[in-house]
Amino acid sequence: MKTYDLAIIWEWPFDEPFNRLIQDQFSKKNLAILFVNIDNVLFVENKVSKGEIRFNWYLDRASESDPRFLPLIQMCQLFKFKAINSPRRVQRILNKAYLHKLFLKHGISVPQTLILPPFSKKTELPFFTLTDIGIPFVMKPSHGGGGEGVHVGLTELNQIHYYRKEFQNDDYLIQQTIVPKNTAIHPLWFRTFHVFGETFLCFWNPQNRLYTQLHENGIEPPLLEKINSIMKQIARISKLNFFSSEIAVQTDDKLVVVDYVNDPIDFRMKSHHFDGIPDNLLESIAVALSKMMESTRPMALADAS
Repeated sequence: MKTYDLAIIWEWPFDEPFNRLIQDQFSKKNLAILFVNIDNVLFVENKVSKGEIRFNWYLDRASESDPRFLPLIQMCQLFKFKAINSPRRVQRILNKAYLHKLFLKHGISVPQTLILPPFSKKTELPFFTLTDIGIPFVMKPSHGGGGEGVHVGLTELNQIHYYRKEFQNDDYLIQQTIVPKNTAIHPLWFRTFHVFGETFLCFWNPQNRLYTQLHENGIEPPLLEKINSIMKQIARISKLNFFSSEIAVQTDDKLVVVDYVNDPIDFRMKSHHFDGIPDNLLESIAVALSKMMESTRPMALADAS
């Protein structure tokens, strides 16, 4: 039987450069990695079912968007391969309305928010005012990612009524527009990544939607400690090992989590996409991932290498 330290199950072509980063790091540590895409998923599924290959860990970056990968994911669960993120937990945290309430319960600062029921269940808007939310405001569906269905800069109730029809079976979050504190170079708005207890981050500009590398000494240690603490708290609440969030510092110096939990993460690299994540940061994430796979490697597999 062939055992792989990690199987990455993927379907997005833009993942290829990041996959190569991971491959390089695994090669340096003599770790075995298998990349599963639509071209070989049936072959791999057959091999797993026959007990000819197994995974110590697997990372699912495909089944949410392509159901053709679901049989393999179900097989991984049946054979008790370790999921980097439990499929059951991922399904739970995909609901932003649920996460919003959970974060409030645990004392995590989030934008002022109204949660509206699906249009399909209640076509008329319930009575509310925008006093606490403020104008302009943000509107987003409870499910989905990549900015799909998100509308910013809204000012009127009739806009809410109109946009609720886009995803008629979903709750909607009506949220306060977060204004970040600005430095001479960057707004203090961060894309943050949690990788098995480690936090990585870079600047994100909500105006031009571009990422910028966070250089050494680019952030005061007390602020970094607060961000690390928030990310660890989100990890405990979500019970996920690998995800991203967005955290902003408001003008009153209060930290607020703006984008709660993302999985799968957008790993487009800046060297390939102008709005991608800095390459050095993604390389650090690949290193952290390889270290975790190495530290949890079964003794027999380590001896065999």
